[in-house]
Amino acid sequence: MNQRLVWTLGNDQTLSWNTFGAANLFRFERETQTNVELGPAYPYGHFGFRRRDAIGSLRTEAAWSRQWNSGASLETSFSLNAGKIQRDRSYTAASPQGDALLARDYDSRPDSSGGAATGKFSWPARNDHTLSAGWDAARSSQREREIQRDLLAVDAGPMDFDRRTDARLRRFAVYAQDEWNPGRGFALYAGLRRESSSTRTTGSDVAATANHMSLTSPTVQALWKLQDEPRRQLRAALAASYKAPELQQLAPRRFASLLNSEVEPDRIGNPGLRPETVRCAQHAALQCRRHAAPPGTRWQRLPGRQWQHPDPVARTGRRPAAGGLYPAVLRGRCKMAMALLQLLAMQAHCLRRCA
Repeated sequence: MNQRLVWTLGNDQTLSWNTFGAANLFRFERETQTNVELGPAYPYGHFGFRRRDAIGSLRTEAAWSRQWNSGASLETSFSLNAGKIQRDRSYTAASPQGDALLARDYDSRPDSSGGAATGKFSWPARNDHTLSAGWDAARSSQREREIQRDLLAVDAGPMDFDRRTDARLRRFAVYAQDEWNPGRGFALYAGLRRESSSTRTTGSDVAATANHMSLTSPTVQALWKLQDEPRRQLRAALAASYKAPELQQLAPRRFASLLNSEVEPDRIGNPGLRPETVRCAQHAALQCRRHAAPPGTRWQRLPGRQWQHPDPVARTGRRPAAGGLYPAVLRGRCKMAMALLQLLAMQAHCLRRCA
């Protein structure tokens, strides 16, 4: 369900209100039979899984914009959102001979809510400059209760729990940028963004964890359209930014696998997760067409981060690795050539310029 209303307040002001609501019901059942022809026997020859998800969400947003005769403009928006999910899981497992080994019920009830406010003010300056400044603020929270009951657990005994978690995320950013068009097909964009985020996670069986991080992100981009062939362009850019973690990654919610092992470990959210920082350099030469653009290259350096850590409980009869922990972490530094993403970005930019 989606409803949008727009009011025109005179010749220079616009007010809009948009509300969106959704309700979904999802059911899924799966039966799996495993036969091992070579190697050690798999402990579960038969596995049954049933899933039911009931999801509801509501979002409302109000926006206001104004234009002045001087060419300046102001755009602001404010939004609220809320969501509720009911997850029901049922697991059954049996040995290859048909003996029942596991009967488990798992229920989860996460509730989320949040709000956001954005704004941008632009005004023309002298010497072909266009200046703009803005802000972006958001606050979100997620509360969840997890209940697991093992009606039958032959191998490692029951893993029953009833836990509550509460994760909160706050984010605020301000930015300013300058767009300069000196002519001869050349354009230069320069900007500075200051962003900060703070997270706090509490739970019935975890210690309270809080993190705060801020980063100043400069961005410089140059675009040159060849005068004799305006559809051919050269572009280069330097940027730095970061991505704050999602609430689902902060909440210490368990993601249990059927067989906790080195290749398929249990996982759990990391309340101490810090934002991911990115430093990016781009260069591209492209032929501007209606439907295609050749790929460029973007190199990124991603500082190491840990987005999950393993469940410290080994639930199998086999000897666990690393003293009871199955390491399942993502670490290290890497460089990537992301030609496909750059192709999509350049194609969208090219279509806008050629339209």
